[in-house]
Amino acid sequence: MKTAAKWLVGVLYFFWMALLVFAGGLALVRNFGYVLKLWKWPFLFSPAFYLYALASMNAVWLPIWACGLFPQHLAAMKLSLPRGLCMAALAMLGLVGVNYVCQALAWGSFPLTRDPNGDFYIRMIPFLPWPNYPFYF
Repeated sequence: MKTAAKWLVGVLYFFWMALLVFAGGLALVRNFGYVLKLWKWPFLFSPAFYLYALASMNAVWLPIWACGLFPQHLAAMKLSLPRGLCMAALAMLGLVGVNYVCQALAWGSFPLTRDPNGDFYIRMIPFLPWPNYPFYF
């Protein structure tokens, strides 16, 4: 690709990754805010809590990791401008999909659930019982 085209792809890719990192960071703060607000020590013994924490942190970490990795691969492939833009667009869509999966895992493994009587209990196995609150992204 030409230098100006590489610069354009790099700038667009950087702003897209910054948006994903910002959205993932907001989700991370919101997710852990819920946990801290409803903190109970048995969280530490729940495998669902660890999946929840890992999925929430990966929503921030994966775009940062890909932002450093993808430009190196794009430069090594030495693609033409249309193919380079196509690869960048596919990478961006793939990262949105990965972020969506991370948020879905966090949604299904939130460690504290409420029964119909309004009592809270600790979820030990992710997605069991099925969450009765709306999915957010």
